[in-house]
Order: sequence, then C-alpha cells, then structure tokens
Amino acid sequence: MGDSPAEKTTVILRRYLTREVLATTLAVTVFVLMLSVGSRLVGFVGLAAQGGLEMGAVFKMILYRLPYFLILIFPLGFFIALMLVQGRLYVDHEMDIIRSSGMSSRVLAGLLFPLVAVFFLIQSFGVLYLAPVANMASERFDREVAFKSAFELVRPKSFVSLGNYNLYVESFNPIERSLEGVILIERRPGEPDVLVRAKRAEQAGFEAAGNQLTASNSELLNLNQNDDESSAQAGAALIDLYSGQRYEAKAGSSEYNVTSFDTYRIRLENVDAKSQSQLDISARSTAYLWGDRADPEAAAELGFRFCLPFMIPLAWMLAVPLSRVHPRQGRWLRLLPSIMIYASSVIALMAIYAPMSEGRLSVWWYLMVMGVYVLISIFAYNKNNLKNQVKRWGAHKA
Repeated sequence: MGDSPAEKTTVILRRYLTREVLATTLAVTVFVLMLSVGSRLVGFVGLAAQGGLEMGAVFKMILYRLPYFLILIFPLGFFIALMLVQGRLYVDHEMDIIRSSGMSSRVLAGLLFPLVAVFFLIQSFGVLYLAPVANMASERFDREVAFKSAFELVRPKSFVSLGNYNLYVESFNPIERSLEGVILIERRPGEPDVLVRAKRAEQAGFEAAGNQLTASNSELLNLNQNDDESSAQAGAALIDLYSGQRYEAKAGSSEYNVTSFDTYRIRLENVDAKSQSQLDISARSTAYLWGDRADPEAAAELGFRFCLPFMIPLAWMLAVPLSRVHPRQGRWLRLLPSIMIYASSVIALMAIYAPMSEGRLSVWWYLMVMGVYVLISIFAYNKNNLKNQVKRWGAHKA
C-alpha cells in the first residue's frame, strides 16, 4: 500500500526545509567565521611581517582557535538560516499554501527536528571535547612560540632567565645564529646546582627525548634520571652546547663534580608538562572539570559548556515565531532585532560567567537565563492568541 498524499507532502517538505536550512547554515557560518578569523589573521600577519612570528606559526594559531570560534558562531548561523528560510516562506506566500493544506507553522517547524538533533550532537561534541583539546594545543603552542621568542631576545654580556635557567653569553654570531662564550646556571630545588661553561651554543629545536650529554669519550649519559614519566615524554626546547665543562655543587659545600664534554644538550623549558590543574580553565577537559566541580571556577566553565549545546534548540524555538512577517514587510524587517534577541542570550551567559567563577553566583543562574529565553519564545509564539484574548476581554467588558 502506497503512502498517502499527506505523507508524501510531509516528506517533500522535510527534504526541502532540511536542504535549505542546512545550506544556509553552512554559508552563514563560514561567512561569519571568515570575518572573525580575518581580524585575528591581520594581527598575526602583521606580527610575522615584523619578524616576531613565523608564517607557519600563524596558520597553526588560527587552526587551533577555529573550534572555539565555531562553537559560538555555529548556533548563530543556524538561527540566521532559520530566520531567512522561514521568512522567505512568508514573503513568497509559500506559508499560505502550506497552511491551506492543513499544516500549521508548529508542525512545519517539527519537520526540522531531525536536523536540530544532529546539530545538537555536533555542537555537544565541539563544546565538550573538541574545543578544550584545541585550546590545550593552542596554549602549549603559544608557550612554545613565546619561548622561541625569548631565546631570540638573548643579548650579549647580560643574563636572561629562561625557565629554571639563567643564561649569559659573551657574543652572538648572526651568520651561524649561535651564542659564543656561554655560561648557564641551573637552579634545582633539593638537588645540587649546576653551572655549565661552553664555547658555543645553538638552539636544537623542540624534541621529546630526555636530556643527554655527549662526553669526550663519546658515551651518552642521561642527565635527568629523576624526571617523571610525563616530563620525559613531553616536548621541550633543546639547546646544544659545545666544548665546555659542567660543574655540579651543593650550596655551602666545598665538594663539586666536574665533567668535560664535547656536546651537552639541555632542556631549557618543558613546554608540554603542565598538568590539567595548571592549564587555562578553557583548556581543561570536561571530565577533569566534572571531577573538580566543587571549585567555583570549574563549575562556571562546566555550566557554560553544558549550556552552549542547548543554544541549538533555543535557536529553533525562537526562530519559529520571530520569522513571521507580512509579505509586504519583507523577510529582512525582523532579522536584525531577532539576531539581537538571540545574541543577547549568549551575552547574558558570558556576563554571569565571571561572578559565578568567583563564587558570587550559583550555577543555577545558567538555568534561569536559559529559562527566561524559553519563556520569551513561548510568549512570541502565542502573542497573536494573547492579543485576540485581550481584545475579546475588552469587548466583553465594554
């Protein structure tokens, strides 16, 4: 037995609306994303032009920040797409034809539920997993770039602090990009201090291997046997020193050890060794925040992440009544005010984030804000019915 005409009409409308909303959402999201990223890109390119940043680092920085931009822009793109698509149905009188077939705007909006569910899952994945991972990678990369810049700022005949090290150089060779006459002091709490003198030093880049010493007899000696596993596996900035001596002595003691070397490789900074608790709050995993939810700052970030996926169904609920326009008014009449209403919900969530992270507000404020906008959508949807009831009440009183 074949499908009834009503079922065929429903299938056709669902495909049509899904295709239009999906295409418009992607177009609007990409457009807004390019505007947002463009402003950052201009600043990074300007810094690269001044020699403070490599062009390869510019694209990495933008790439790491894309997920954070997307989780904020994607719900807005979906809302604008709903406003444009449904507004066109009113302007082109397509909504009148749909209603004449016995289908209300509420039923029509329900045809988009599968798409809303898919978008909700995508947004949840981006907010709860992808964005924290990208923020963590971005923070570590920023620290790596900052360290490279610090090494470039080494000046002859002056000390510079790099992590746990103090570095002094006699001169800088611009042709070979090496340091000449190097003195390196390492402070190690609870362990003997280390002083290294070398004729020359070069930056070896960033590697995952442990610190090693190549002695004059060509044997490899591990210098950091007490490093924990996470430090040994993490990336670090490496410096190679050539032709020198390594002195190890405890403060207040006359005993010391001296080792001569041809090549001595050191870790100046462990750029990947920060634990979850040391990372910026936006870079911590959702699972870690859940375990630390008693902390106001972690609770605020966790609540904000849980709210962002629900911006997708909220956009769906608000767009249905706000997209209603008279054909003579045009679909652009309500677009800007509607965007302001929807954007104010995100602004409200961000506004209560700071006092909540300081412990001055409860996490339940997130639910209150979301509840207010749900009530706004219900009121906007039933506005015409309320107007008619008020008119009938006034006529009855008269």
